[in-house]
Amino acid sequence: MPTNQVVLSGHIGNTPEPRVTARQGISCTRLALGQNEVYWVDGERQERTHWFYIVCYGRLAESMVEHLEKGAGVVVSGRLSTRPWHDRASEKESMVTEVIAHNIEITRWPRDKSEAGVAIDSPATTEETMEEQLSPIPF
Repeated sequence: MPTNQVVLSGHIGNTPEPRVTARQGISCTRLALGQNEVYWVDGERQERTHWFYIVCYGRLAESMVEHLEKGAGVVVSGRLSTRPWHDRASEKESMVTEVIAHNIEITRWPRDKSEAGVAIDSPATTEETMEEQLSPIPF
């Protein structure tokens, strides 16, 4: 049986904005998750940030808009999803890979909030429903 499960930790790079899917009117939001990598080249410390795009639906999306701020530390679990994306400016077809979140645990607040360790789960959504809900605009 195939498995598609991802667990990432990092910091939120944008303030979550509420959206509603065009076809079904379901709440959704997209988050940019940054992960810092530290490595050494010729004895010098180097740092690079990797960005992952997280998509939340339903109650999870509403909770993220309500509770998260840019800079919050989170652990995200979900699954990978790849979809086509059409860039209107350059008229190019591309692919975008996102993590469809099922659970997000807030591990650190950016501004002295004391709710660390809060976990929010999302009810399961079918692949077909989620594909219909995605808008063609990436971050």
